[in-house]
Amino acid sequence: MTSAKPGNRGKRDSQIILMSFLQTVTFNERMTPLQYEMLKSIWQVTGLMSAMYETVLMVDADTLVYPDSLTHMAAEFVKDPEIMGLCGETKISNKAQSWVTAIQVFEYYISHHQSKAFESVFGSVTCLPGCFCMYRIKSPKSANVWVPILANSDIVEKYSDNVLNSLHKKNLLLLGEDRYLTSL
Repeated sequence: MTSAKPGNRGKRDSQIILMSFLQTVTFNERMTPLQYEMLKSIWQVTGLMSAMYETVLMVDADTLVYPDSLTHMAAEFVKDPEIMGLCGETKISNKAQSWVTAIQVFEYYISHHQSKAFESVFGSVTCLPGCFCMYRIKSPKSANVWVPILANSDIVEKYSDNVLNSLHKKNLLLLGEDRYLTSL
């Protein structure tokens, strides 16, 4: 009996590849051939070394982003070095298509404008929607000293966990990866 290779199982696998790469760059660790190709490609496209980046934007392929969104998000990171992650407002583009999409408008509005606003008063948000969010890779502590955030080896290791020994964990890792990443 042979088993199929797991392959790419979706967004979480792509995020794990990126987070592992960022960890390797941040800690100047030995790179895999894939990580070296990523480093080389980023350098060729941007002319910047990967260690220069402080934030990473995560956007689903089917998400439409307003042109000024990234500017606003990056400005918040610059304004407040304590911010580890943030999200943009998510709206439904086909809100009149069905009753399901119509009620999603209400759900998204309540989630973004009330729930997240309330949670942020206490200094923490329980879920940054995976369709449009930005995370801090590392945070400046003092001159030339950085604290890893998304590139933290503990976070990368916990997020890479694939042991599905309960229905809760299966749902968390396969359906709620954005909530899981936010909670780490």
